[in-house]
Amino acid sequence: MEFGKKLEEGRPFGKTGKEIENILLEFFVNKSTAASAAGTTKISRNTINRYFNEFRYLIFRSLRKAPRFSGVIEIDEKQYGRRRRPREKRIAKKGEYLPRYKYGRENTVLVFAILQRDRKGSRVYTHIIKDTKRRTLSPIIHMIVEGGSKIYSDGHRSYSRLRFNGYKHKAVIHKRSWTNGPGIHINGVESFFGFSKGLMKRFCGVPKRTFPLHIKECEFRHNNRGKVLEAMKRLLAERT
Repeated sequence: MEFGKKLEEGRPFGKTGKEIENILLEFFVNKSTAASAAGTTKISRNTINRYFNEFRYLIFRSLRKAPRFSGVIEIDEKQYGRRRRPREKRIAKKGEYLPRYKYGRENTVLVFAILQRDRKGSRVYTHIIKDTKRRTLSPIIHMIVEGGSKIYSDGHRSYSRLRFNGYKHKAVIHKRSWTNGPGIHINGVESFFGFSKGLMKRFCGVPKRTFPLHIKECEFRHNNRGKVLEAMKRLLAERT
């Protein structure tokens, strides 16, 4: 990768690409958008976008190797994208149920997340999937989660045979309750989904072609919370 090319003349933070990179790295770590960073630094927005995308690519490349989780695990899947609103808005009458807004398949992405609980800080792994069938999710679970681990999930039928595959599985039926006993919940992975959607909401929509970079950025930030700047500096120092 080459940083610092085609920068504007008269830039305010020195003449080298390394100085520009250090400045923009702080904006990236602080979750600034390219528009807000451009307004502060007077650097071209296109230049800032190029740097930010290079940072995301470094993160994506560093997370190519799948981790191995054990202990207490939470799993869930989530759909990202714009919901398709009904043509007419109606207020529900007493005793009437109105269906929730649905997602249009053409503009959405499905993400499967596996979270390992840890007293020092949970870790998460994300994987983009094409559907939520058992034949799609089971190989990912076997690849990441060691046998004998406790797995907590929602009531999706794709997880119904995990207890026959060497795992201690408990399901949380959200229609009944948010827990299935002391400590049996999936609040951790649900919290990660909320964090990632909030992070992407700043962009008012993320293109499908760059979505893998953004979801891995969310994974990286979650796994390195409190020390994102140090982790990014290590990646920049190790790049080739």
